[in-house]
Amino acid sequence: FVVSVAKQYQNQGLSLPDLINEGNLGLIKAAQRFDETRGFKFISYAVWWIRQSILQALAEQSRIVRLPLNKVGLTNRIQKAFSQLEQQFEREPSAEELAELLDMDLDEVSASLSISARHVSVDTPISEGEDGTLLDVLENPNAEKTDGELDHTQSLKTEIDRSLKTLTERQKEVICYFFGIGVDHPMSLEDIGERFNLTRERVRQIKDKAITKLRTANRINLLRTYLGA
Repeated sequence: FVVSVAKQYQNQGLSLPDLINEGNLGLIKAAQRFDETRGFKFISYAVWWIRQSILQALAEQSRIVRLPLNKVGLTNRIQKAFSQLEQQFEREPSAEELAELLDMDLDEVSASLSISARHVSVDTPISEGEDGTLLDVLENPNAEKTDGELDHTQSLKTEIDRSLKTLTERQKEVICYFFGIGVDHPMSLEDIGERFNLTRERVRQIKDKAITKLRTANRINLLRTYLGA
């Protein structure tokens, strides 16, 4: 099934043999990480890793082709800040947050991010040229999926639902808005505060407590492993 997935990404910068090789690397990683005790089918689990590996290779190829030499230093600086904020927020930072940290022009940061696609996550487009993300597929009952993708996304949705049920209703709402789960896009602490008539600090406290609870329940790490995040 690596070949069938690889064929979906032809004519985007890599030859079919190269795509298959990248997909095989994803398959190996899936085999190394698969835990049958979780109740997921291996093929469902492997499909996402195969896609991730291929998309990463395509993104890197695009970066190599399109990134001017005088932008390399700037891109490395942005990616360092990206990693810093990602660890701090436990999610991918927005271009606005990066621009604020680096005291840079927002358009410049956005342009750099668009040509240096760093890695694949739950918010990454399913394929180049498509706007939909994995979370969109989870929420869209009309989306066309293969049998393997149906099993995978349903298993993932079930795990997300189980995780959120360990939270209070307010914690669940804050986490969903902050990480963009089931909504159009992630919201800042300020925006969430305005929605619930709470201060930014109070929203941060609710978010941090919810994340601590998820860690205690050993759910957030399970989701990260499953998504490759």
